[in-house]
Amino acid sequence: MGDDAWASRAALTGQDNKNPRWVSAARAELAAILACGHFRKAPKLERLLSYLVEQTLEGKGELLKSYVVGVDGLGRTPDFDPNIDSYPRVQVLRLRKMLEGYYARHDPVGDMCLYIPGGSYGVRLARRAKAYPELISSPGETRAGSSRVPEFPAPAEANENTVSISHAQDIEARPVFQPEGRRRSWPEFPWALFALLTLIAGLAGGYYLWGNAAPPAAKVSATAERPILFLERPGSASDTQSQAIAGEVHAKLADSISRSWVVRLLLDEPGAAASQSGKASYRLALQLGEPQAGERSLYLRLTDNRSDELLWSSSASFDSVKPLSDNLGRSIVQLAGPFGMIAARETKASRRVYGPGYPCLLGYLDFLNTQDMALRSQLSDCLKVPIGDGRLDAVRLGLLSFHVVETAPLSGRSAAMGNALSLAQQAIRSDPKEAYGHFAMARIYFVSGNCPKGVLHTGHAAEANPYDPVLLAVLGNFSALCGDPRGEQLLARAFAVRSPGESYARLSLILAAIRSGRTDLLGSLSAEAENIPGTNPAYHHLCETLIAAASGDLPGARAQWQKFAAVSAAPDGTPDEMMQPLILSRQVRDRTIAYLRLMTVLPPA
Repeated sequence: MGDDAWASRAALTGQDNKNPRWVSAARAELAAILACGHFRKAPKLERLLSYLVEQTLEGKGELLKSYVVGVDGLGRTPDFDPNIDSYPRVQVLRLRKMLEGYYARHDPVGDMCLYIPGGSYGVRLARRAKAYPELISSPGETRAGSSRVPEFPAPAEANENTVSISHAQDIEARPVFQPEGRRRSWPEFPWALFALLTLIAGLAGGYYLWGNAAPPAAKVSATAERPILFLERPGSASDTQSQAIAGEVHAKLADSISRSWVVRLLLDEPGAAASQSGKASYRLALQLGEPQAGERSLYLRLTDNRSDELLWSSSASFDSVKPLSDNLGRSIVQLAGPFGMIAARETKASRRVYGPGYPCLLGYLDFLNTQDMALRSQLSDCLKVPIGDGRLDAVRLGLLSFHVVETAPLSGRSAAMGNALSLAQQAIRSDPKEAYGHFAMARIYFVSGNCPKGVLHTGHAAEANPYDPVLLAVLGNFSALCGDPRGEQLLARAFAVRSPGESYARLSLILAAIRSGRTDLLGSLSAEAENIPGTNPAYHHLCETLIAAASGDLPGARAQWQKFAAVSAAPDGTPDEMMQPLILSRQVRDRTIAYLRLMTVLPPA
C-alpha cells in the first residue's frame, strides 16, 4: 500500500492497529508531542491523549464512548452519567484544539499527524492537509467543516449541538427558518454555475443575487468572499534565542488570526510565497527588535497588497514573562477583530450596500455599532441567505439569532427567543469551532436564567476566539453575574484588548466596572473616549446616565436619564419598559434600576 493510500485509510482504527508501521508511527508521534512540553500546563489533557492513543492501538478506538472515557480516561466515578454531564466531550474538544495548536508550531516526526475526528474518541493518523486543513495555507482551500463531508456521522451521544433550555419555560423553540445544519455537505453543488450566475448578476448591475436589488448608482468594490491576509515569516534573527522567539510569535499570530472569521489567513511557505502572496489583499510583516536592557520590541505592519499602502503599524514591548497572548492580544484585535482595521476597511469599501455573503456579516457589525435603522431591511434579507461556507454560515446564523430577538416586538420576544435558539443550534452544527454560534447560545441561556448552560457555552465561545472584545465583554458580564469566577477573567481581558469604537460592548463594560467598584475604568468608556457618530441615542444616554451616577455627578445623571426616557421605546412607561429593547435580561434590568434608585437618579419604587 502506497503512502497516499496509507494516509487516506487514516490508520489507527480498529482493523489497522496490528500493522507495525502504523503502531510505530503513532507511538513516535505521541512521544514527540509529550516530550516537547506543549501539554505541560494541561496534564489532564496529556493523560487523556495517552489514554486515547493506547486504547486505539489496542483496537478499541471505535468502541470508546463517553462513559468509558469519562471513568477510565478522566477519573470520573462509576456513577457518572454522560447523558447529563458533557465533561468527556468538552475535554476531548479541548484536546483537539491543543493538538491543532501543537501542529501549528511543530512538524510531525514522520509524514503523519495524530488527530481526533469530530464525533469520535478514537485517534487517527493522517497527513496535515487531511488532519488539520485549517493550517494549510493555500488560498483555494477552506476551513474544516466548510464544505467537507464528515468521515463518518457523529454518534448521538457525542453531539453537543442539540441542546434544550431547562428552567426557561417561557421560551418556545419554534423555528421560523428552515434548518441548515447539513448545508456543508453539498459537494455536488454546481459551483461553476453559481459563479456564472453571480457574474451575470454583477454585469447586470444588481449586487444581490437573490433579488435584493441595490440602487443603480451604488458600486461595490468589496468582494463577496473573505479577504486573504498573507502572513510573512520574520527575517533571520541574529542569534538562536531570537530565532526561537520570532518563530513562536509568528506561530501565535497564525493561530490567533485564524480564529477570526473577518479574514482568511495565508502563510508564507518556503518556495510557494511568490506565487501565493499575489492573491492576498493584505500583507502582515513581523519584526522582532534586538534585546536592549533585557527588553525587546515587536513591530507589526499591515499593508494593502494591491497598492502597497501602509494601513497600520504597531510596536510594543515584548515581556518574556507574560504569555504571548497577552503581548499580542491588543494588536490581534486591532488587526483582525470584528471592529479592527481589516473589517473597517472592507466595510468602507462596501459603501454600506450589504448583499448576501461576507458583506452582510460586515453590515451587521456596522449596524451594531451605529444602530442605523436604515440598514435593518438590508440585513433582515441578506442574513437569511446561506453562504455555502461552513465557517461564515455559522457566523451568519449566530448573527441572525441576535437579529431576530433584537428586531422582535416586545410582545413577541418569547417566541423570537425560541427561533433564536434554533438558529444558534444550526450555527454550531455548521461549524462547532466558530465562536459566534456559542456566543448566541450562551446569551440565550443567560437571558433565560439558565446559568449552567450559559457558562458552558461561554467557555466554548471564549476558547474558540479569545480575541473578540465584544464577545468577552457581553459573556464575561453575564458569567460574573452568575457567580462564575472566569467571568471576571473574561472582563479583564475585554478591557485589556478593546479599542475605542466598539460601542456594542460599552454598556456591558460600564455595568461590570460599576459592579466591581472600578470607577477608574469609566473614563475610557465615556462618550468623548468612544467618539462614535450615529449611535442609538437611547443607548448613548443610558450609558451616560450610569457613568455620571457612578462618578458622583448626580445632577448630570438625572439629566441624562431624562434624555434617555424621552427617546426610549416607551417614553411614558416604567424604567423596566424603557430598558427592555436595550437590556434583554430581566435580572440585569432589575439590578440596573436598583442601582439608579440607590444613587437617587430614580425615585424610590
